[in-house]
Amino acid sequence: QTNFSSNLLVVNPELPVRSLDELIALMRRKPGALSYGSGANGSPAHLITESLKAATGTFAVHVPYRGVAPALQGLLANDVQFMFMSAGLAVPQVKAGRLRALAVVNAERLEALPEVPTLAQAGQPGITARDWWGIVAPAATPPAIIERLNAEIRRALADPAIVKRFGDMGIVVHTGTPAAFGELMASEYARWGEIVRRQGLKPD
Repeated sequence: QTNFSSNLLVVNPELPVRSLDELIALMRRKPGALSYGSGANGSPAHLITESLKAATGTFAVHVPYRGVAPALQGLLANDVQFMFMSAGLAVPQVKAGRLRALAVVNAERLEALPEVPTLAQAGQPGITARDWWGIVAPAATPPAIIERLNAEIRRALADPAIVKRFGDMGIVVHTGTPAAFGELMASEYARWGEIVRRQGLKPD
């Protein structure tokens, strides 16, 4: 089973940019002058930003924190200037005026921030990404048990109250077959592996 969450590109309000184009232009004018945060090396925030850098030929310094919460604090303190962040965490900060949103990493705009364009609308259609979570079981689990678990989880996630609770956090409930989830994991491994190799990323 998988659930998906959109990401937002957000900046500290002290940074004098109000669009993705302006951020890219600033990075081109001052290579390495800006830094971006993430919850860890290899995290979604890290890899999405590396995709943006590769697509635009720009450079910014990566500052990996020990978790998303410290990274958010670093962004709020302007220790780092921008970051890709899950919508559930970013939207309240944007609405409170503590962060500025530049783009949504999604095929559609967010209901919570309809004025914020998607990356494609902002001029970067080749960058797509979603945070996702899934439920897994040990490899030796009998197929019949896997199928039963899948059916029960799908039934639970169809509850309108659960769908709404996830939706309030910016998370889209998505259910499917065990095989489809396996295909998703394989495709994501191949896709992000290419970014890691292309950008020469290394573990801590």
